[in-house]
Amino acid sequence: MEQQIQDLVASIKKEGIEEAKKQSAEILASAKAEAEEIIKKAKAEGDKIIQDAKNSAKLEAESAKAQIVQAGRDVTLSLKQSVEALFNKILVEDCKKAMDASLLAQLITQAVNADLNGVTAEIPEGLKDDVVKALSSEVAKLVKQKDFLKESKGVLSGIKLSSNDGSGYIDMSASECALLVKPYLSERLRELIG
Repeated sequence: MEQQIQDLVASIKKEGIEEAKKQSAEILASAKAEAEEIIKKAKAEGDKIIQDAKNSAKLEAESAKAQIVQAGRDVTLSLKQSVEALFNKILVEDCKKAMDASLLAQLITQAVNADLNGVTAEIPEGLKDDVVKALSSEVAKLVKQKDFLKESKGVLSGIKLSSNDGSGYIDMSASECALLVKPYLSERLRELIG
């Protein structure tokens, strides 16, 4: 009987060990499968992170290129506007220099000879005496009689003829004359001035 008990104990041990080995193998296989799934997911997630980073870097590079191109356009436009403003200023200044008291006297003489009734000639402040001196004595008398010539803060250069009733005016300021001169400049210079 003792032998039978020992055999029974040995058999139970053997079956227990085999069952434990079987369960151990199942647990190990399950753990390996789970580990492989975790590795597979981690690799996929890593690949996605890398691809997202590449896409983001590509997008940032394209954005930077676009910003550089736009900055180049802005600089070009700003430079063009600066050159246009400079050439306009030069043209206006040259017209302003040409409109001295002698030229204004000639313009006023033409207006007086045209017998413009109800019209006033406005000139820049401080030039009236010089203009009257440049006029012939006959025209100077007519100008004074009709109160035709007035100094104006609103006229910075040249002359402005305006009707006394406010119905119209002719502006012969340096800036207006510069606009009249522009079409006669060379094509390249007109392009630069705008």
